[in-house]
Amino acid sequence: MLGNKMGKPLFKELENFAQELFNRDVEFSACGLFNLHTSIIVSVASAVTTYLAIIIQFQTSSIGENSTTKTSASKVKTS
Repeated sequence: MLGNKMGKPLFKELENFAQELFNRDVEFSACGLFNLHTSIIVSVASAVTTYLAIIIQFQTSSIGENSTTKTSASKVKTS
């Protein structure tokens, strides 16, 4: 369908380019010191997610404690 609108040479060139991209191995490196494989990237993402969950829990618990302290203080003043 697209081949008819774009012309056969352009379509063939795009098809070859897509095949090259599909078959190419992509590698990431940390400033050329070592390669970052999928397992390393997944491990880092897991650690960051875990730490974020812990930080969020501490922040929400401290917010709850502050509101409880303010409520208790106001009850003491009125008594």
